[in-house]
Amino acid sequence: MLNIFYQKINNIPTLMINLSSLKHNFIKTIGDITYGYFDDKVVFINILNFISNSLGKKFGLVFPTDKIINEIKTITNLDLSKYFDNGFKVGKILNCQKINNSHLNLCDVTIDNKTIINIVCGAKNVKKDLKVVVATKGTMLPSGKLIVKTNLLNFESNGMLCSYHELNLIEKTLGIIELDEEYCVGNYYFACYTNK
Repeated sequence: MLNIFYQKINNIPTLMINLSSLKHNFIKTIGDITYGYFDDKVVFINILNFISNSLGKKFGLVFPTDKIINEIKTITNLDLSKYFDNGFKVGKILNCQKINNSHLNLCDVTIDNKTIINIVCGAKNVKKDLKVVVATKGTMLPSGKLIVKTNLLNFESNGMLCSYHELNLIEKTLGIIELDEEYCVGNYYFACYTNK
C-alpha cells in the first residue's frame, strides 16, 4: 500500500507517506525526514518543509505519479513505486444480495473485469450493474481512515463503495457514487486526489 497526504502541520508544508498498516515500534529522524519502522521495515515517512513543483499549494490526498515518486526518491533514496497496487478504482456491481434482518447488502464487485471482491454496503442506492467507486483494501480515505478487511454480520467485506462525502468531494451525500458510462471498470478514480 502507498498512501500520500500533503498538508500543513504548524504552518509547515509536510508530506506524509504511509506504506503499511503496521504500527511503528521505533522512529528515526534525519533532518526534516522522520521514518517510522516496524522492526526493520519502513511503515511511514514524514517529510517536513516539502516543496513540490507538481503539487504547489494543493493540500490533501496525493496520487503517486511518477513525478511525485521521483521527488520522494530524490529526498529519501527510497523507490516507493512498488508499493502502489491499489487505490480508488472504478468498479461494477455484478451481484447485490440483501442481508436478512439488516439494512446491508452483500455485493460482488469487479474492479478489473476479472477479480471479484465481496463488499458489504448499507447505501440505499446500491444495486446490480451499477458502476461505483471502490476503495480497495489498504486504501486510505481523505479523512485518514484505512480500509481493511472487515466482518459484518458474519459476511466478509474487502473494500468499500464510496460516497462523495467519504471522498471529501461534497459535505453531504445520499448514497454511493453512481458513475456513468464514460468511466471504465479498472481505471483509477482521480477526483479525490489533489494532483489529478
